[in-house]
Amino acid sequence: NEQAAAIKAEAEREAVSLMENRKKSIQPELIEFVHQLHSQLVSELENLKQQTVALEAVFERKLSQFVEETRTVPMEGDEIHAESQEPVQAIDQTSTSQPEEKVLVSADDLDTTPYEQEPEFELEILPPIDITKIMGIVTYLDSLPEVKNTELIPLADKPSILVFLHEPIPLIDMLNTLPEVAEVKEDTTDTASVEGKRKKVQIVLSEKTVSEEGKEQ
Repeated sequence: NEQAAAIKAEAEREAVSLMENRKKSIQPELIEFVHQLHSQLVSELENLKQQTVALEAVFERKLSQFVEETRTVPMEGDEIHAESQEPVQAIDQTSTSQPEEKVLVSADDLDTTPYEQEPEFELEILPPIDITKIMGIVTYLDSLPEVKNTELIPLADKPSILVFLHEPIPLIDMLNTLPEVAEVKEDTTDTASVEGKRKKVQIVLSEKTVSEEGKEQ
């Protein structure tokens, strides 16, 4: 046992001695490695500082350019607005002139309507009034190819029929042939008829009813 203990103690001493020797041998290498690492870190730190300074310079330059561009944008916008005012004004003038053109066209259209045209005849129906016979006269006139249009003026005491013609016809003689008409006479006292603008004709309706006229036929 004593021998074993002695061997163990000797082995421990040798191990400690080897550790000390190994430690002494690697210590210079470790110190060199630390120095190299420190130098590398210092160099990288310097590079980072230089990069930071360069980035700050670039940032300052970009910022100043952005500020200058921001100042010039309103001026460019004003120029664009000024250039666009003339086309807008031209469009506004065009749009405001359109209603006038429409009014003129409408006036021309009205001039071509039959109701703006002067009628050739005005047939005044004298009392007693019979609406059935009046409508019979209107139907007859509308069937004539020479008649362009008729217009009934429904006055209570003396209704009138305005007659617009394509071409002249002996209307008074033709009205005398109608069973609804008892008498036809031209009103020469009317100033419009005297001036030749239109003929005013007075019509006296027949006193016979439609059934009586049918029996006679």
